[in-house]
Amino acid sequence: MNSLLIVDDEVFTVDIIKSQFDWEELGIGAVYTAYSMNQAIKVLEEHQVDVMICDIEMGTHSGLELLEWVRDHHLDVVSFFLTGHAQFDYCRRAIELGSIDYVLKPIEFDKLRGIILTAVAKAEEQKKKARDQEQSENWIQSSKNLLSQFWSDVISDTIAPDREIILHKAALRGIPMKEDGRYLLLLSHWSQEEGAATKWGKTDLRYALNNMAADLFDGLVTGTSAITTSNNFYILQQMEEDPQAQQDKLAQDCRRMMGYAREHLEAELTFCMGSFLPPEKMSEQFREVYSFFQSQGKPGAGVLLLGRDGENKTPYQKPDTQTWVMLLEKGRGKDLLAAVERYLDQCLEQGTLNGATLRQFQQDFYHIIYLVADQYLVDRTEIGAGAQWSLTDLEGVKATAGELVHWLIRRLGNDSGSNTAVDRAKAYIDANLLGADISRDKVADYVGLNPEYLSRTFKKQEGISLLEYIQAKKVEIACRLLKDTGLSVSDVAAKLGYANFAYFAQVFKKTTGLTPMAYRKTNQ
Repeated sequence: MNSLLIVDDEVFTVDIIKSQFDWEELGIGAVYTAYSMNQAIKVLEEHQVDVMICDIEMGTHSGLELLEWVRDHHLDVVSFFLTGHAQFDYCRRAIELGSIDYVLKPIEFDKLRGIILTAVAKAEEQKKKARDQEQSENWIQSSKNLLSQFWSDVISDTIAPDREIILHKAALRGIPMKEDGRYLLLLSHWSQEEGAATKWGKTDLRYALNNMAADLFDGLVTGTSAITTSNNFYILQQMEEDPQAQQDKLAQDCRRMMGYAREHLEAELTFCMGSFLPPEKMSEQFREVYSFFQSQGKPGAGVLLLGRDGENKTPYQKPDTQTWVMLLEKGRGKDLLAAVERYLDQCLEQGTLNGATLRQFQQDFYHIIYLVADQYLVDRTEIGAGAQWSLTDLEGVKATAGELVHWLIRRLGNDSGSNTAVDRAKAYIDANLLGADISRDKVADYVGLNPEYLSRTFKKQEGISLLEYIQAKKVEIACRLLKDTGLSVSDVAAKLGYANFAYFAQVFKKTTGLTPMAYRKTNQ
């Protein structure tokens, strides 16, 4: 049975409607009443309401406001209006809010009965959809749990590492597997940023990350198991036609998820990717990936890559990324690229340089670029648009790294030996003080930087904010005009782009300690 709420500030109307019908015959088991929006909200918060009949004008609040509240709180209430006001705007807004009808008083009870039956039918339809969706979600979750448990058993050797046995167990559980199928394992470790623990508990964070991974990756995502620690989860993917392209896309998805986790969950993610192997090799691959992952210590955010089939799997030696970040922030591009060259040459001499380690270097190098870009609010989509990495040509790798470094340093306006972005901003301000309204956004657009980053950099270099500098320069010119010309104070204010004379006088006095008139008298 359904429930009904009648909302009208006319008590007589509410009583008439409530006593008029055999509600059980209409499929309604409970009828609630309210005489104001606040009373109606209280009923909606305390009871399940399926159908609502509502007046429009009810004292200080309206039925339209009540329906907006219902929609804002995502309540599945089928509603229609009963009102004495035949106004088009009311009717249009009611339809926009999802009202199924708009009935005028005085009440025609046969018509009202028909609308109530329509509303009840719609409410039943909504309930059926909700039940179907819940059943579908439960079935999907059950299938995911079955699949997750199966691969957990494979990885932990609970199912013997034998292809025939694995295929047989999969068939018994209704899990489709190709006889020649190959699978890649991707292990992830997450850690919370400092100060984030109060906002996200471990349970909530683990749940959010697993949901995020399930949405992002087209494959199986399992939760933690006895093999992994509480801060790990792993992902399995079946090999498709182009495994190299698939693995490269996985690395891109990893970086996307790292960005989402950092931005929305205040968490740092590290991924370690294996290679495509037959199912009987999955437990061995897991131990290899996990061991390799652990051997890196606490690598920070990034994507660690094991060698693909046929490649030397020498452990990847992580570069001194902290020093490289510092060099990049200070605009010391030549020093950074010299360090990069020394690092790569050393890997070559030690015999640890191969396609896998170069791919890992590429990931780490992008991480450094992104880290500095994010700190100074540079749009990531602009980075490396034309960069072409060749993982078989060491000199090509060095050249591409150089392109990225020089691009970012120029973008930040921090190239040693050239005018900085702050210098260019000051020159632009000085040239446009008269007859123009200079804003932070205009200055930032001129020098090609994000306004927030420009403001921060400006204050760091000049000791005052960008807006303070603009005001100081305007006051400086105002002083000259008041002292050396006969322009009125209001004309001086207008000449400097101040439409509000009172505000100009306030800024002037704050800077000089005198009002504009007092300054003129003192200095003429």
